[in-house]
Amino acid sequence: MIPRALVLYEYSLVGLPHGSAYIRLLHPLSHPSIRGRFYVTPSPVYYGQEAEIVIVDRCWRPDCTPEMVRSLAENVQRNGAKLVYQIDDDLLALPGDDPAQANRQEIAQTFLREAAAVLASTPTLAARLALYAPPIHVLPNALDERLLVRNSPAALSSIFPHRR
Repeated sequence: MIPRALVLYEYSLVGLPHGSAYIRLLHPLSHPSIRGRFYVTPSPVYYGQEAEIVIVDRCWRPDCTPEMVRSLAENVQRNGAKLVYQIDDDLLALPGDDPAQANRQEIAQTFLREAAAVLASTPTLAARLALYAPPIHVLPNALDERLLVRNSPAALSSIFPHRR
C-alpha cells in the first residue's frame, strides 16, 4: 500500500501557500523521482483526511495559536496518523520583544513537542532543535530542475540557436 501524506502547508491571509512551502514541500513531493512512493495531498486545513503522515509546515496558518497546534496533534493522533513538523528557519531565535514573533516561537516550540518527527533544513538547525524534538531528519534544501525550465529544453535551443 502506498502511504498517504497530507501536507498542511503554511499559507498567507488570502490562502496562498508561502514560497517556502512550495519550494520545500509541495513541489519536491511531486517530483518524478519519488512519484508512486507516496500519495500526496496538499491542504491548508485538517478535517480528518485519511493519511498515515500529516506534514505540517512552519507556523501553518496565519491565525495559528499553540492551542490550535495541540488540537491538531490530538486529532492527527486520534485518526491514526503521525504528525511530522517541517521547519527551515530557526524560529526559536526570533527576537521575543514583538508579540507576533513571540507567538511564532511558542507555535514552533509546541509543534516540536507534539510532532512524532521533525524535518529540518540544515544540520545546524537540527542540532538547535534537538533539545525539543523527537527524531530529527535533515532534509537539505535542493534545487528542483523543474523550477529552472518552464518549457521543454528544445524551446531553449530556439532562443539560443547553435551556430556552426
